[in-house]
Amino acid sequence: MHERKDKMTKLKPCPFCSGEAYYDRDWRDVQCRVCNARVSNNFQSKREAIEAWNTRPNPWHTGTPSEEGWYLLCVKTVEDEIVYDTDIFENGEWRYETVYRKYLKWKKIEETGE
Repeated sequence: MHERKDKMTKLKPCPFCSGEAYYDRDWRDVQCRVCNARVSNNFQSKREAIEAWNTRPNPWHTGTPSEEGWYLLCVKTVEDEIVYDTDIFENGEWRYETVYRKYLKWKKIEETGE
């Protein structure tokens, strides 16, 4: 029973920056200490907030995209800063990739037709 309790109360890292998450008692939600991402719904219990944080879909991917197009990127700079940027993936490579940053993860930007 103790193992199940640990799984329900241990917070997963942030899906955007991999930062440490914490439960905020005042707001009754879960937030990332690094990028301030949050899952907020004025939850009735700490357990409910943590469960929502730990089970939300993760839209980010790693590795090489399988299709061309524009992507939102999470990038680590040589100064160890985590930043977000956009780039286009075409002909099997990123158009604006440089040695000054490391691509950590990405998600495709869907075209709206506008």
